[in-house]
Amino acid sequence: MTIQFFPIPFILGLGVLIFITLISRKRQRWEFFLHLIPFGFYVLLVIGVTIFPIPLLSGSDGVTLLERTVFILSKVQWVPFHYFSQHLSRALVFEVFGNILLTIPFGFGINFLLSIKGPKILSLALSVGFLIEIFQLVVSLMVGVAYRTVDVSDVILNASGVIIGYILFRFIAWLYVSFLRMFNLKPEGLFEYVFQMTKR
Repeated sequence: MTIQFFPIPFILGLGVLIFITLISRKRQRWEFFLHLIPFGFYVLLVIGVTIFPIPLLSGSDGVTLLERTVFILSKVQWVPFHYFSQHLSRALVFEVFGNILLTIPFGFGINFLLSIKGPKILSLALSVGFLIEIFQLVVSLMVGVAYRTVDVSDVILNASGVIIGYILFRFIAWLYVSFLRMFNLKPEGLFEYVFQMTKR
């Protein structure tokens, strides 16, 4: 038996996103929500990919809670990129690049919602990577099954994706501002909001 992401967890997450939108509507411009809503959907999908489906134990198998906990914690991989000493399969390469690609949209999109300065992006990137792995570990401990591999390598790869997304945003922002200045254009509406985000 497993808990699937659709429909109940997704609907609950959607409710949280709607709640955040409602309580922020008086303090933010409409352009802010034009970026918040798709970013929120993206975060929901990341949760769906990294946390679900969650397996549930069907019954007691004689293993104590302490034994389950010790076993799950023993599966945590603390050595970065330990798998590089093994044969690199196509699935492994896909997993490595998948972990990077997973968080590139975060590093890109967060700039439209928060003011992220250069030095802060490293701590934010590591926080994203750690949160994903910690959630996987906590859920594993709660259900008593090591259903996901908790690996410090994933933290590094997820953090790398955030940084790549941030760099990509800054590069496109530089092109955008340079284009406006070259043709002496004054952005309005949504374009003015984007312009303000690129200058922060």
